[in-house]
Amino acid sequence: RFTPKEKYEYSNSGYNVLAAIVEKVSGYSFGNFMENKVFGINSLENTGLYHQSLIISKMATGYIMANGKNSKACCIDSANLFGASSIYSSVGDLLKWSSVISEEGFFRKETLQKLFSPYSKMPDVSQQYAYGWVIEKIENHTAIWHNGLDNGFASAMYQFPNEKTVII
Repeated sequence: RFTPKEKYEYSNSGYNVLAAIVEKVSGYSFGNFMENKVFGINSLENTGLYHQSLIISKMATGYIMANGKNSKACCIDSANLFGASSIYSSVGDLLKWSSVISEEGFFRKETLQKLFSPYSKMPDVSQQYAYGWVIEKIENHTAIWHNGLDNGFASAMYQFPNEKTVII
């Protein structure tokens, strides 16, 4: 459709491809890799890969507007979205994760630099896209963010690295 780096177009399918690459390279299932190599070693105790058979203590309920009334959103089996829309977390764990990905340790310095370096312009000329992150100026502050939307749920995490501030 277009030459890489020439244009940006978000696609959940890209995250599914990435998950398949993780499986191939690591020899683990995506779920086991994330549990053992990402969530567990970073003490993300309220984060995991969601599937309908899980009973998660304190899990929020999603709602949608249907026929002018709030209704409980029906579940989507995230197993089919295994690289995209399959992770659940808490605000506390997302705050921990923002520290993990902001400091050298879990990632090498070169990887961190690449992770947050823009490589593609987005349709909105004030925004650029890095590896899973939108980078933009908001009132002269550099913001690095990603959001998510699923049936009945919406989330966003904004990081302002120069101010050492995170909004979840």
